[in-house]
Amino acid sequence: MASIIRVDDLQDSGGNSYLSSNGSGTFTTSNLGIKNTPAFLLLSSGNTTISDNTWTKLTFATETLDTDNACADSKFTVPSGEGGYYQISFSMNMGGATDGNGNYVQYKLYKNGSEQTNFGVSFNSSGSPTIIEEMDLCFSGIINLAATDYLEVYGRMDVPSGSVTTNTGHFCGMKVIGA
Repeated sequence: MASIIRVDDLQDSGGNSYLSSNGSGTFTTSNLGIKNTPAFLLLSSGNTTISDNTWTKLTFATETLDTDNACADSKFTVPSGEGGYYQISFSMNMGGATDGNGNYVQYKLYKNGSEQTNFGVSFNSSGSPTIIEEMDLCFSGIINLAATDYLEVYGRMDVPSGSVTTNTGHFCGMKVIGA
């Protein structure tokens, strides 16, 4: 015979509710610490111009998600009390060099204004001719951050004839719970 326990509110020993139900299968959690927040999603609109071989901060003009108001000027800043491990992802499409030729495309995550070694992606062409007309690259990884640390994405490309304009991309992340 199966047992059934029916409750609509689970509380700790201090009388604080941490899980409740409305009786129709909808649950509300409070203070369980199981939210992947802070979380953010920034989208680009193709408005960053990059000069040849120059690390340039990429612009993400559309803020789609920002649970803790931690994003400004294409930068995510860890809110006070929210240090820990974060899953970070970014991508960008670079193209539009006037001659269509290039030898490399690189993206890097910058933390507190400094390049993060081994936390980026690059593409180097080889052979002849070396042509990169348009390149989409995406990166995802986990990084340990302290409160007030900030992240930005930078890119550069070999563009022999001047400059290139980024097109679409994203920059997003969320705190990893239980890590």
